[in-house]
Amino acid sequence: MSRIDWRQALAPGLYGLICVIALIFGHSAIDGDRGLQALYEARSTITVLQAELAVAEAERDEVANRVRRLSDGTIDLDLLDERARMVLGQARPDEILLRP
Repeated sequence: MSRIDWRQALAPGLYGLICVIALIFGHSAIDGDRGLQALYEARSTITVLQAELAVAEAERDEVANRVRRLSDGTIDLDLLDERARMVLGQARPDEILLRP
């Protein structure tokens, strides 16, 4: 009987184990929680949220402009008149009201 050389017997199993581990890491790198697919999804989410942020900032700027125009130092009388009529629901007899 011949003796078994353990290095020759274990080498294919060790190479197979290394290949399986490499495949697991490769799969995680592509499809894992922090892989390439998650990166693409995060980038698309960022794009959508940046668009929503731009809309919100535009609305905020519009409201800030109205507040500035109605502040004590620089009251815009036309805007004040418009807001008062809208809140009170009143109009002069010679006016035509258009409501959405």
